[in-house]
Amino acid sequence: MKNFTVPKDDFPVLMLALAGNAEISPRTPVLFDGNSVLSVPDTIAPAVQSILADPHWRTAPQRAALLAAAERVRLARETAGITVNAITVATDTASQARLTAMAHHARDNPAVLSTWQNGPGNYVVLTAAQILGLHAAMVTHVQACLKVEAETSARIAAGTLTTEAEIDAAFAAIG
Repeated sequence: MKNFTVPKDDFPVLMLALAGNAEISPRTPVLFDGNSVLSVPDTIAPAVQSILADPHWRTAPQRAALLAAAERVRLARETAGITVNAITVATDTASQARLTAMAHHARDNPAVLSTWQNGPGNYVVLTAAQILGLHAAMVTHVQACLKVEAETSARIAAGTLTTEAEIDAAFAAIG
């Protein structure tokens, strides 16, 4: 067994960090004296040492939760749809694929006219140029969402974004 000094308040965070380690099972004897001494088998001592060597280990669970929140907000924003010149464009993944296919067809057939559902029971006929414009707007929207997620993820990793409210504010900036 190897002993580590771990403040009492940090013990639960360390256990969460260790939970993802393949060397640990529910039967692995991990002993904590309730004050500051953690005793672990020699087989997992390197994993504990590695976690404790990371200056950010205490905030790892919070950062993981914030990254998951950023992904959730991005997906919700990305798939919420957009409106372009009074035409509603769904932006869920199936609609993205459908509009991309229509754009390829419109690019190859500039004289094409295509029917687009602009809400329940509301259909419009679009020219190839309109289809390509809708597609460009959809791609721009999706890329803006991914860019904000990448930026918020970098800020989370750097420790400069620490709340879900900051994530919401970053995504609110998308037009």
